[in-house]
Amino acid sequence: MSVTPTSIPPSDHLGLTTRFLVTIDGFRLGGWAKCDGLAVQFDLYTYKPLGHNDYVPVLPNRLIYPNITLTRAITKESAPTVIEWLSKMAGKGAGATAEITLLDAHRDKVTSWKLKGVYPVKWKGPTLDAGSHAIATETLELAHEGFLDV
Repeated sequence: MSVTPTSIPPSDHLGLTTRFLVTIDGFRLGGWAKCDGLAVQFDLYTYKPLGHNDYVPVLPNRLIYPNITLTRAITKESAPTVIEWLSKMAGKGAGATAEITLLDAHRDKVTSWKLKGVYPVKWKGPTLDAGSHAIATETLELAHEGFLDV
């Protein structure tokens, strides 16, 4: 059987977007259903020097890291973990180290992202409405100062 450039070799274990874990300073916050904001933007500075009309030079400026937003359904086991971690972080400065670990179908690690200078921005609990049939969810927003070298 030949491998075409677009096929995935059977030995590759794919990361599943539905399976990831979050740990902050060794404090396991468990699995989450959604993670938004894993990104980095290279902010560039452009200028127009006199006498150079055929191009605009680009210089590196700052790196911009958006906040990470985690969302999950509330369970009996997971409910106290975030509140306990938030209590520990209250009044402390930024500086926590977080790791978001992506898992494959066998729950083996595919890769992870390590964040430095992590600090909570906001936690939002469920909207409680007796007339709704929605699942109760929680959202945790984290600021960070960038990725750690692996």
